[in-house]
Amino acid sequence: MNGGAPTGRGPDHRTVRHALAGTVFALAGALTLAAVAALAWAGFTLVDQVWSYALSRIAAAD
Repeated sequence: MNGGAPTGRGPDHRTVRHALAGTVFALAGALTLAAVAALAWAGFTLVDQVWSYALSRIAAAD
């Protein structure tokens, strides 16, 4: 055994942590964008349905 001294094999732990952190942040960013897009789509759909209902009620009242 070498008493815990580096052997020169394997990647540096700091490099691995930075790569993992970059991957996690990229995934979090992608999921955030997907969530924002889904909420925007749901909001536009809801507004469209409300307008459609309101206009149909106005047309039925005439």
